[in-house]
Amino acid sequence: MKFRSIAIFLAIVLLLGGAFTASGAAGSREDPLLTKNYTEGEFTKTVLNDTASGINFTVSQVLNELGTNIKRTTGSFAIKKVRAGGTATLDFGDSITLLSGAAKVQISSGTLVNVSVGYPAVSGVLVLNHRYLACENLRAVVSFSQDSVIAVDGNVPLTEEIVPERVNPFVDVKPTDWFYNDVLVAYERSFIHGMTTTTYEPQGTLTYAQCVKLAASLHELHYTGSITLTACPTGNWYQYFVDYAKEHGIITEDFENYDAPITRRDFALVFYNTLPAESYTAINNIPDGAIPDIAADDYAYEEIYTMYRAGILAGYTDTPGFAEHAFGPDTTISRAEAAALINRLFDPSVRARFSI
Repeated sequence: MKFRSIAIFLAIVLLLGGAFTASGAAGSREDPLLTKNYTEGEFTKTVLNDTASGINFTVSQVLNELGTNIKRTTGSFAIKKVRAGGTATLDFGDSITLLSGAAKVQISSGTLVNVSVGYPAVSGVLVLNHRYLACENLRAVVSFSQDSVIAVDGNVPLTEEIVPERVNPFVDVKPTDWFYNDVLVAYERSFIHGMTTTTYEPQGTLTYAQCVKLAASLHELHYTGSITLTACPTGNWYQYFVDYAKEHGIITEDFENYDAPITRRDFALVFYNTLPAESYTAINNIPDGAIPDIAADDYAYEEIYTMYRAGILAGYTDTPGFAEHAFGPDTTISRAEAAALINRLFDPSVRARFSI
């Protein structure tokens, strides 16, 4: 029994403790116990073996000892500032770390684990730099008595959040532009970059190379939690992105001219292959044959309809020369439009809801 208690404690500390990363963090909604890189690298086995007692502990067994479960859902890591008097509501799968300031937690039901020490927390003061993980059935509210900085992983509702002033490096992206928020959000997420350090060229056309670069980066972020792909230092700058796209089935063969403007049809095909099928849940009623300029036997018919139904594509609206919600398969796509579509791919909450 003594060995069992020691093993459980060590398993909890090793499996649940440690530092977090900016995406796919241990204890996050995306990867609630161990980072993917860690499990594939240093921690190649999911079982801790106590050789003294011969007892094996899996992740689920350790959680069972605490009487808790943790679900896997998609969340988002962020460092946030909260004003004194503000609150944060914790729900199943959320994670919070108090980096500075002062706060108390009031637990009304369920279990909140202090993973830094490996024990369930109780209502009271949050310990600085300790990580707290919300387990099943948790209902808890954190109250901040001072201006504080926190790290959260999950959709943690905050009141009195201090929103930092937005940095816009692009002189050609104005607050009055329809694409202002889309460009800045995509830039802040490192999906897009300017054509120069100070210009984005929103009306410029997206090229095949730029499209493959965006798709490869989004794919890597979705599956690994980070973007490590960079421009090739020699030859064609986009070669690393092309190689990655081929390796992961985003494209199956080279395009004829990577520097040419990409058509909207090819854009849809490339990005359809970027995320798994479950990312394209239908939210719109788009009957077969409803898109004015896409026939049933057209190339990429299924992919385009799927992305319309998922609210990622919406087609032209109030555009001279095009029927409402026409796709324009052989027209080009602007860099401003690309930023909006990238955000819809990444964040289902901003997808377009409509019907035809």
